[in-house]
Amino acid sequence: MRDNYGRTIEYLRISVTDRCNLRCIHCMPEGGVDLMRHEDILSYEEIAAVAAEAAKLGVRKIRLTGGEPLVRPHLHRLVALLKEIPGIETVVLTTNAVLLKDQLPDLQAAGLDGVNISLNAMDRASYRAFTGRDLFDPAREGLLIALDAPQLRVKVNCVPTKGREEQLLQLAELSRDTRASVRFIELMPIGMGAALQGIAKKELLELFHNAFGEPELVEGAHSIAGPAEYVRFPGFQSDIGFISAVSYRFCEDCNRIRLTADGKLKSCLAFPAGEDVKEILRKGGTQQDIKDAIVLCIQNKPEHHLFGLQKTEEDRLMSQIGG
Repeated sequence: MRDNYGRTIEYLRISVTDRCNLRCIHCMPEGGVDLMRHEDILSYEEIAAVAAEAAKLGVRKIRLTGGEPLVRPHLHRLVALLKEIPGIETVVLTTNAVLLKDQLPDLQAAGLDGVNISLNAMDRASYRAFTGRDLFDPAREGLLIALDAPQLRVKVNCVPTKGREEQLLQLAELSRDTRASVRFIELMPIGMGAALQGIAKKELLELFHNAFGEPELVEGAHSIAGPAEYVRFPGFQSDIGFISAVSYRFCEDCNRIRLTADGKLKSCLAFPAGEDVKEILRKGGTQQDIKDAIVLCIQNKPEHHLFGLQKTEEDRLMSQIGG
């Protein structure tokens, strides 16, 4: 389905929980957040019902996010339900990988196609400083077991911030030494992230150019995967990507909508949620009612975000807005 600006919407991001086992400096305070009640979160069957109607409208890719999605029990059950939906070609997971080692066999058996591993440091001390938890070892084990699964697409996501340049270089080296693509996602001025100083693509490219040589632009290799721009440095096994939502507003190419853990549809991360599909589901609404809500969400998708221009979702935490 196309929105009012001619963009084809084929990508649904689903937050399955607002809980997380880390306290990353850009995302969640040490004391946590006011958590949703269990009964307020969509069941796996309810999520699948929404995804099925989205697929009828052209959604082909689903990404499961959180919070940290692997803290929700038996996530492989949801993966299996989603993979059974006609039209859904790809189901992938964004995770911090702390719990991935034990769960990956079941996730793969259910049909999981790929993982994006959120990793912002390459040693225990730096990891603890960024995440607030001493869990670098299980996160690293999760990354390694994912890389050992040949059918699984593996990417590493990093949010670059000032003062951690040595860690960023070490993270970039993962694309040299392994098959993982490493993507550097520009810090968004949302919640706790507004108090930090990020590093834009231009500065990162200069840092990497000085360390690794002249990069070559990679075009067309990642298609539906999203808005990242990819380069490859000499001798690297894989690519390095840059997602620059603020300094380079790529909204004209946005192909996604979002579903929050409590059943709200969001047409843009930076704007408040709209249609409530949980209410539709739990009040006896029909499949057509769900589809109509998704259509309305897509039709209401804004032309672009307004970071830096006016207040939208900037005062809320990333985990509270489905990021």
